[in-house]
Amino acid sequence: MISEQYPEIATPHPAHILENFSPILHTFGDLSQKRNLARLIRAVCDYVECSPIPWLDGKKQQIIFDRDALVAQCKDSPSLISVFGAVMGVFAAAYDCTTWLCKCTGAGKHHKELMEHFGARLKYIYLYRDPRDVSASFKKAPVGDANFFVIAETWSRLQQIALDLNRTEQVYMVSYEALLLDKEKELASLLPFLTGREEKVTDTHVQQTGPSEEAQLRAGKSAQWKNLTRGKSLEVEQLDKWKKNEALTGADILQIEGACYQEMLELGYTPVSDTTPVFTEQEIQKFRQENEEGKKRKEMRLKEEDPVDWERR
Repeated sequence: MISEQYPEIATPHPAHILENFSPILHTFGDLSQKRNLARLIRAVCDYVECSPIPWLDGKKQQIIFDRDALVAQCKDSPSLISVFGAVMGVFAAAYDCTTWLCKCTGAGKHHKELMEHFGARLKYIYLYRDPRDVSASFKKAPVGDANFFVIAETWSRLQQIALDLNRTEQVYMVSYEALLLDKEKELASLLPFLTGREEKVTDTHVQQTGPSEEAQLRAGKSAQWKNLTRGKSLEVEQLDKWKKNEALTGADILQIEGACYQEMLELGYTPVSDTTPVFTEQEIQKFRQENEEGKKRKEMRLKEEDPVDWERR
């Protein structure tokens, strides 16, 4: 949505570079050694180029990274964050954009390193949504967690990170529900934070003639993203979705609110429960076991129903 309204900001499909490479970064050795930095850059570039949602340039050709150029660019500040920024910069340059926005939900986990590298340039858009809607949607996804308590527990951890960051001026908070109700107003408020400009967002800015090219590409790759091309019809359904068509049972709601009650209150959501639902260690262990079993069933179903999508993952 951001790049559609403000074309100077590049927003590639999230490659989750920091999330996937941070745990294995030690295997690349001392990055001040050029050969080790080059190995990391090759691995990151290979990984992004093999994504099921390829990064395309303005001519709709897949972006192929110049590994040597990236090594030269990162050698004075050899780190995973530096490589991440350089790779994102390649995408931005492919569209003549002046900056970029990373859509990975877990970026805040790396705030210290990001701040050290980007300084005052670093900004976050904290987009949050009712965890009951998040959980109802996520459980239907073809892969991933399959128990409401575990899904909401993950949501809770992400909100804790974001709420801690929100104490700085680098964070702009906006709810998913507010965007659904008045996109023009929210975009108008967001503009000065992102660009420093104050001009009003007009109807021509926010009006979309159809789904974005990335949305179309993603929707064609997996059932997980099939709703991305639905537009207005989907937006109407998404508001308070958990209340509709018995999407959640009373027991489901207890699990969700038991995992993230305090964060719901901090973000202005009204729980159904009067107090935090409490579960025993045995019940929580059962939730985790059900989650693992449900994840396996999802994977088996995807492998059977959409083997092409399965192979891409």
